Amino acid sequence: MKRKQIGVKISGKCRFCGSEIKKRNTDADRKKAKRRKRTGRIENSQASILLEIEKLETEEKEKNGFGEALKQSINKEMEALARPEREKFTWEVRHQELSSMLELVFIRETNFERTQRSL
Repeated sequence: MKRKQIGVKISGKCRFCGSEIKKRNTDADRKKAKRRKRTGRIENSQASILLEIEKLETEEKEKNGFGEALKQSINKEMEALARPEREKFTWEVRHQELSSMLELVFIRETNFERTQRSL
């Protein structure tokens, strides 16, 4: 029901007699005020939660970026460390090849000397 239909204002003077009307809906008004207060607290809480979420997302992005940079740095260092290992392996293989060739030369030389003596 609308207030005008019952002919009485919530507070103020009576339309018909002009006497002062005390506020009748104090309980309802208190309940409304409490609801508004709770709603305000909930809205404030929601706003602070959203701010915290944004802050955490920003931190996560920063940490992800730092982690990615750290991974790249580690990969570069590992590559730098692997390079000398590869070179060492290459030299070891070459050394073995040369050692085998030298051994073959000694074997041939020995065989040559034997054939020269038998002649």
